[in-house]
Amino acid sequence: MIAAVVSTFVLVMLAALALAGPAAATTWSVPAFHAACPDNGTNVQEINLKFAMESQGDDGIADRIFIKEGILSFPGPLNPVPGTFSEDPLEVIGAGAAETKLTLDTGGNVFVVNLSGNNFSRPVTMRDLTILVPPESGGFSSNALQTTEDVFERVNFESLDSATGSGANAVSIINGGVFRDVKVFGTAGGSFARVFNTGNSFPGDELVITDSVVTDSTSGITDFLPSVLPVTISRSHFQVNGQVVSAGDGDTVTVENSIIEAGEFTPFFSFTNDAESSSLILRNNTIVNLGGAGIAIRSAVGPAATGSASTIVRDSIIVGFSNTWDLKAPVSGSLGDANLDLAYSNVSSSGTKVGDGTLSATVGVIDETPLFAGFNDFHLTAQSPSIDAGDPAAGGLSDDFEGNLRPLDGNGDGSAVRDQGAYEAPAAPPNCVTDPSFCPDQTGPKVTRVKFTHGRSPKRGGKLRLKVNEASSVKVVFKPTPAGKGKKKRKVVKFSRRTGRAAGVSIKIRKGKLRPGRYRLTIKAVDDSGNRSKAVVRKVKVKK
Repeated sequence: MIAAVVSTFVLVMLAALALAGPAAATTWSVPAFHAACPDNGTNVQEINLKFAMESQGDDGIADRIFIKEGILSFPGPLNPVPGTFSEDPLEVIGAGAAETKLTLDTGGNVFVVNLSGNNFSRPVTMRDLTILVPPESGGFSSNALQTTEDVFERVNFESLDSATGSGANAVSIINGGVFRDVKVFGTAGGSFARVFNTGNSFPGDELVITDSVVTDSTSGITDFLPSVLPVTISRSHFQVNGQVVSAGDGDTVTVENSIIEAGEFTPFFSFTNDAESSSLILRNNTIVNLGGAGIAIRSAVGPAATGSASTIVRDSIIVGFSNTWDLKAPVSGSLGDANLDLAYSNVSSSGTKVGDGTLSATVGVIDETPLFAGFNDFHLTAQSPSIDAGDPAAGGLSDDFEGNLRPLDGNGDGSAVRDQGAYEAPAAPPNCVTDPSFCPDQTGPKVTRVKFTHGRSPKRGGKLRLKVNEASSVKVVFKPTPAGKGKKKRKVVKFSRRTGRAAGVSIKIRKGKLRPGRYRLTIKAVDDSGNRSKAVVRKVKVKK
């Protein structure tokens, strides 16, 4: 009896598993089978991306969704609603950022993709696709993405919204996230009002942005709520009209190895209005003013704030601003300070300071034209004063904007010191001061074994013999001493010879070329590198 019951139970379970079908699958093809996800008997075709994202999130298996090339447009926001609490990792993979686009049929005050609503807790990695914001509709702008601790690689955020009001936002951040090799831009007159809005966060959360490009936006990273969310930006290029980074009320933002092209307004702003201190850390950045901004870095402390606003700048280039810094804080021992620590950087101006705080901006600071390679090419030319002008101490960044090694010996002085700015110049060959063996013989060729002979009279001519130690052009001058006057005046006689190697040189002087008398014989040699020998001088006499 027990055996029969067990057998019946096993048969029921097998039947249930057989009927489960798609529940056992972990790879979905949306909206149809395609090259990256073919009909192989295991993959599951699903026309509805939202359904695929909601399904199987609690079976303990990581799922993948491959989206075919083309535009996938939704009547409303892509807002997955899991049937049960789900925590299985999910990858959503397009056919390429330029090939696969997710968008809405019409704009509105919604997110095109919302990964933070309806208890959707799956850790999501999106890659190789574009999230496209449509034009505004009914006076409302859409937003591209809301996310919680998700990862985005090679994802574009594109805007067709040309609203002149609040405008579209690219990403709303809740509890951090990772963005690698993303591009934020507008097309057909579209733009973004903000790129990243940071919201709530918990200890351990962080927003990381690397190898990314941001254009066509009013501002970069701002606080929607006091979030105390650490932010790290590296190897990225921002070209925005307003603030690139706003760090306030407890935030710590690090920007390194990045290029900032400022617009009309101050690109960096740290502030506090309460007891929380905020910090900006800028390392190896190239910050240029191309849009009229008057100030590069501003730090402000509210009239009743007990926290401080501080900025640290190292190994950077900041050029084109009327004022590099503007610091404002109350004058009170019990309230917060506005601080700036700037060192080993190339800045084209100083700044202003009002109220309490520490200002240090002299150690290793220069004010020289950085000599970029071009107007929009911020590589350093070989003559740039910013080469090997960074902090000589150990540590610091180990690579540059392009991933090249830091530090390199860019000026050939035998010491590798990191450069200022986002780019590290290539290593230069050693110069002759640091490595004499590397350079040609700077003393020039040597002339030895000089011997002048002539016949018993000028009519019989003569011969000059000498030796040089390398390939050279030899010049010989016989100068009369004294020259004499009238019919007795003798002429200067010159000879030249070329030898392609170290060799003896023999110059035959034809009959009658040198008239009787005394001469000052001078011999010089020049090698192929332009180095000159020391002059060899002899006094000779031609007999009658």
